[in-house]
Amino acid sequence: LAPTVGHYQFVRDDGQPLDFQPGQFIQVHFSYADGTETKRSYSLATIHDHALGPGEAVDIAVSFVPGGAATALFEALEQGGQISASGPYGRFCLNPGDHNARYLLIATGTGVTPYRSMLPLLETAMAERGVQIVLLQGARSPGELLYSEDFYSFAEKHPNFRYVPCLSRELPADPHPDVQHGYVQQALAGFTPDPATDIAYLCGNPDMVDACAELSCRAPGAGYASVPMLDLVVPTPEQLRDAAEAIERLRAHGPLLVCCALGYSRSAASVAAWLLRSGRATDTDAAVAIVRTARPGVVLGAAHLHAITAAAGART
Repeated sequence: LAPTVGHYQFVRDDGQPLDFQPGQFIQVHFSYADGTETKRSYSLATIHDHALGPGEAVDIAVSFVPGGAATALFEALEQGGQISASGPYGRFCLNPGDHNARYLLIATGTGVTPYRSMLPLLETAMAERGVQIVLLQGARSPGELLYSEDFYSFAEKHPNFRYVPCLSRELPADPHPDVQHGYVQQALAGFTPDPATDIAYLCGNPDMVDACAELSCRAPGAGYASVPMLDLVVPTPEQLRDAAEAIERLRAHGPLLVCCALGYSRSAASVAAWLLRSGRATDTDAAVAIVRTARPGVVLGAAHLHAITAAAGART
């Protein structure tokens, strides 16, 4: 599928069917070199357009990790080889009773596999109740977009389905109009998620899931800006500059809340950058001191201070 991802098909060796609900996963059981038993979970990627019968295969996508025990297991498999697995498990599934206007399906890496299995159910939902669907798939380069041909083909046949690849490093020479440069959480903010009408599914990199889950919902009549920053990662000067400019713009409309998950680092660094850029602090140490006066528990290390200083640039 990609330089570091393999596509595997399996059938039960007892001849029984392995049917599942789209969105579910199986667990592969194996042992480490010292004999310790372990297991890995893999979402089922089979396009589920009918109940699977005896002898029908299921698909999974496996990421290869150098030196990984599961990688060694799958790389050693030959056609006809066997593994031990259990399942299916999980409730990452579409709810038949949903009445939402839009699904937002967000994924990175092999996290996109359950959405492939859901395609027939999504087709039914579009036909029966006109639901809109946006699939945001994140990768570094076009070659890492798993199952993109399936999603592009599905989008061409269904106007209510929009496929949005988000590429953080390399863009194709002639990109599709819906290809975006950046991370999925940045693209998601542009779709303005609304809890009154949307249901979102997130699967993939935990940092991506956290960043998407932290996106605020816009309150009616309130000004709002989102500057996506990964948790536990020092913001870049560009991110802090964007945040400072948003603070300056929005504060003109009244009281302003600047927030992140816990309020210890990202929001504190953003406010410090604003204090410095707006001339309310003479230097970075003074800006951080002002922030600590209001919130003593902020956590800003040397790398944060360097980013705040670099973000100041030409003061506004």
